[in-house]
Amino acid sequence: MSEVPETYRVFARSLETVAERLTSGWVFDPWLCSKGYPVLMGENTCYWVLVNPLLLDTPEKLTEAYPFMQLEAEVKEEKPLGYGTVFIPFKKNEDATEQWREKGYVLLHKDHADVVGPDKEKGTILTLINKPMETETDG
Repeated sequence: MSEVPETYRVFARSLETVAERLTSGWVFDPWLCSKGYPVLMGENTCYWVLVNPLLLDTPEKLTEAYPFMQLEAEVKEEKPLGYGTVFIPFKKNEDATEQWREKGYVLLHKDHADVVGPDKEKGTILTLINKPMETETDG
């Protein structure tokens, strides 16, 4: 029968418990309470996190006591998350948006002045309202 190991970490809610643990060799948790400041839980409520360094004497135990876990990496999509936008520079006496409207694009913003690029042109931004696979586009 295996012995149940003593806990690595204690969450103390009173200063008496903190003082008692510190005098018996416990230290503030280097991950969760590294400077010894209490963690506030609400109005007039807090706690301190202490660990027993004698129980963390091997790299395996130290790794086991590590309180954080690695989350799975998010899958990066090749395409932008939106359905797609197109900037069309403003041209006098000409509607350059007509060809895009035929492809399913709609007005998102008109006369947008803060355009990336050397010219900082004013123009119109169009966007798709349907998913690209539902719309025939070549843009």
